[in-house]
Amino acid sequence: MHLGCGPDVRQGWINIDLPIPQMGRPTTYIAYDLRKGLPLPDASCHVILSSHFFEHLPYDIGVNLMRDCYRCLEPGGSFRAALPNFKNIFRAYLEDDEAYFSLVPHEWLTTRTMATASFIDFVNWAVYQDGEHKCLWDEAKLIRVLEDIGFTRAAQAEFLSGMDVDTEIRRRYSFYVEATK
Repeated sequence: MHLGCGPDVRQGWINIDLPIPQMGRPTTYIAYDLRKGLPLPDASCHVILSSHFFEHLPYDIGVNLMRDCYRCLEPGGSFRAALPNFKNIFRAYLEDDEAYFSLVPHEWLTTRTMATASFIDFVNWAVYQDGEHKCLWDEAKLIRVLEDIGFTRAAQAEFLSGMDVDTEIRRRYSFYVEATK
């Protein structure tokens, strides 16, 4: 199961997100508002993957969806999430490490013009995403929430080729957590 897939519709996965064009890919796609939970039976999934999705949900809705992921996972199944690494973003800002932000396309910085350009533009981009981000997460908070839900093992993980979005920008600005039911 691939939650909040956006344009990353994957063959061989059940992809769920708000209605988006399937772009002609031969795969399963469910147009559904995940703020309502998962439209799946108990213990029906082996793996649930989410990449840069939970930060777009208000905290309570995100936690409720994680509870629903737990419900839908079979015993021994895994939940994997990639989220923005705000810890590194804030560290780079505090250390004046502009090189850390070198992968951010300047057209993403909607408030940045040459006359008003400032290093804080990168932090605003990461935190707010033009109002799309609703909740900030870090590894510790996500692990605590997953353990509180009932996952037997939740831990920080490394980038996993073939599973995680494999772009330099995603690897640099993400953290990964994996949990087992």
